[in-house]
Amino acid sequence: MVESSDFFNSIVVSAREAIIDCLKQELPGFIASFLVKDWERKEAVREERRNIKCRIRSQKEKWESEQRKRQENRKRKMKSEKKARRICKKKMKAANSRNWLKFRELKYNLVACKQVILLSSVCTAPLGTYRVWCLLLSFETFFNARNKKKKYSA
Repeated sequence: MVESSDFFNSIVVSAREAIIDCLKQELPGFIASFLVKDWERKEAVREERRNIKCRIRSQKEKWESEQRKRQENRKRKMKSEKKARRICKKKMKAANSRNWLKFRELKYNLVACKQVILLSSVCTAPLGTYRVWCLLLSFETFFNARNKKKKYSA
């Protein structure tokens, strides 16, 4: 029995020595290959991150340039709309001044008519034309054409 345990111990020791020798021979190659694979994997990850950053940077630059173009187009459109509003305002002022002149001519014609009618012997006509003339006169004094906006008292 003692011999069998010695035999068993000798087998275990020899197996251990064989495994250690095998590992000493194989381990450097295995470790080297493992380190190379690890380095290659890390390099691939680094390269992928670089590519992602590059794509993000290019997309950001593209987005910024598009936003810049859209902003310029918006400004250009707003400028043209402002110019169109200014031109329309000028045209409206010109049209209003023309209408105002026609209105004044009409008022003075009515005043002339009033004077003529007052000289006549008709009694009902002067009151009506006089009222119209008063309305026109108050309308003219109330709506004076001015460049600046002012508050009017009624």
